[in-house]
Amino acid sequence: MSVVKGSSHQRLKVVAYNPATDFVQRTVLIILLVASLVGSYFTGSWHISKQLMEVQSAREIIEDDLSQKNVAVKTLTQRVAVLEEGSKLDKQANDEVRLSVKEYRDRIAELEKEVSFYKNIMAPAGTNTGLHIQKINLASLAADRFKYKIVLTQLEKNQSYVSGQAAVSIIGKLKGKKSIYSLRDLSADQKDLGVKFKFRYFQNITGELKLPAEFIPEEVQVILQTTGKKPVRVEKAFGWAMGESVNNVGQ
Repeated sequence: MSVVKGSSHQRLKVVAYNPATDFVQRTVLIILLVASLVGSYFTGSWHISKQLMEVQSAREIIEDDLSQKNVAVKTLTQRVAVLEEGSKLDKQANDEVRLSVKEYRDRIAELEKEVSFYKNIMAPAGTNTGLHIQKINLASLAADRFKYKIVLTQLEKNQSYVSGQAAVSIIGKLKGKKSIYSLRDLSADQKDLGVKFKFRYFQNITGELKLPAEFIPEEVQVILQTTGKKPVRVEKAFGWAMGESVNNVGQ
């Protein structure tokens, strides 16, 4: 056959069709696909197991603390019963016994509140879940100095860590005019404008603050701003008089 000069020709190669080879190739591809899916399944299962172990470990720590507080409540209750019985036998020591009984009962009430606090975190009831500014405690150290504790909680049945910043402001009047001070302005314990937080169940923000001369505080405002794919903002204000009346600031 003659070939025209300048024209292009493609060479064709004839290959014999082999059903066995085609079957083997398809089988290998299927095996590789199944192996990949199995590997992904076991990898995901390992990560889930690791997270469950971390949650269980944190739960055991809180349950252990809860158990210790329950024992303390029972012990103090028994002491109250003994002291009340002893007061009947000794009239002279009656006043001292009554004072001791009152102190023990106050301590029992405080421990019961802590027990309730832990139970609520471990098994929140109702729909009042999510990130919360639980409470603010203030204790007077001097005329213008206070010890503070801000309790942040996350009430969920399956908690993951939540992180972000808390903006704390003290609002009041200075020489008749409204004034606002950030916690950093009043507390040497805080170096940044926002207080960083990261916790799974709860976190306490503690320290001391000193009010400016002639400043009359009226309320404490706390704003939480979380970080992540779905940021959450929580805001709550507490009356200063209410906070100041709570004189028990825990460590």
